[in-house]
Amino acid sequence: PPQQASFGTVEELATNCQRSDSFKNNTYYAVSSFKAKGNRKQTNVAFTKALWIDVDCGKDKPYLSKKEGLAALLKFLLVTKLPSPMIVDSGNGLHVYWILDKELPPEEWQPLAESLKQACVTHDFEVDPVPTADSARVLRPAGTTNPKGGNKVVVLREGDIHTAQTLQNIL
Repeated sequence: PPQQASFGTVEELATNCQRSDSFKNNTYYAVSSFKAKGNRKQTNVAFTKALWIDVDCGKDKPYLSKKEGLAALLKFLLVTKLPSPMIVDSGNGLHVYWILDKELPPEEWQPLAESLKQACVTHDFEVDPVPTADSARVLRPAGTTNPKGGNKVVVLREGDIHTAQTLQNIL
């Protein structure tokens, strides 16, 4: 059965993810912090320090390959003039993050995430529509293995840090 745990530091989280992966577990991490432990629901989100999109690649997915997914991402970035994100090869697709300079409470984060989601629709960038505006989302951590295919999760590009205002002005 799935197990959830809370950690006081990013280092503790990373160590636990590596340990979980070493046992061949399907490993994820929550991208937000929560008010109460063990309650990973949007109503319990305390703060979020990034925006993200999930680009699905492969057979029966919007993009047949990660190369096609990256090309679509580049086109999206050029058209929207969004700043450079961090790009993670999630094993079978791409996780794209815009890291924020400070944590945002849900009432500030949600409208920004919804704007990013709408920008993807407006510019025909086919991303998984659910994760983008889900502050309680879990994603695959770099350094682990995606058991669907056995591919490593790796950072393809380190991202810059952005202000919420910069992204809001673009979106």
